[in-house]
Amino acid sequence: MQRILQSIARQGSKSKLESIQKLSQHSLQPQAILFCCVDGRLMTSRFLGLDIGDAYVVRNPGNIIPNHASDVKKQQSGAIAEASASLELACCVSKVPEIIVCGHSDCKAMKLLWTMKREEPQWDSRKPLQSWLTLQGRATLEKYEEMKETNGPIKFLNKWQALSFDASIDRKTWNELDQLSQVNCLQQLENIASLEFMASILKANKAHLHALWLNFEDCMVHYFSKKEKQFVMVTSDSLAKLQSE
Repeated sequence: MQRILQSIARQGSKSKLESIQKLSQHSLQPQAILFCCVDGRLMTSRFLGLDIGDAYVVRNPGNIIPNHASDVKKQQSGAIAEASASLELACCVSKVPEIIVCGHSDCKAMKLLWTMKREEPQWDSRKPLQSWLTLQGRATLEKYEEMKETNGPIKFLNKWQALSFDASIDRKTWNELDQLSQVNCLQQLENIASLEFMASILKANKAHLHALWLNFEDCMVHYFSKKEKQFVMVTSDSLAKLQSE
């Protein structure tokens, strides 16, 4: 906290005034809602080029959106309400057209989820993080196990034909935890569509689902391409093809 306070003090009144003026000049017209992890290395404004007012940002361990279709008795209702309310604010009130889930390499939440893969999902107020992951990460684990067993592409959003897609994860390039993290990113797109009001918006093409994944080792961002059926590194060479999707 001392470091944070020192940084605030160093900014000085002139810098603060300039920031306030910039904020006041920006009308809130976000074009996206971004779900990302709480990891402090994930600086969205730097890696994704977001400016003031560009996006609503929701953070939690593992960039997870609870699946509304799963057993509500096994979920803490507050977590469902938070994600649902955020999506309603963004997509129903502000009419944002883009919904982005952003995961990353070396995710501590995914590492913990993997170590607890055999544990029975249940809520324990003494272990909120573990409870959160075992309850909300079950579908991710199941999809990942399916990928390993079939050694092929796995299908997401298969309950919604217009939204469904196949995905393959590069198992040669990424370690096991990073593979799990990428699967987790894609599973959240399915979880978002499990909300009744979101399914209607998505089917009407009023909003679009996207998955991004950041590799901390080289600071490169990967975008999930439905045409390529895999995460593709975003570069000047791949940009035109990705933008055409």
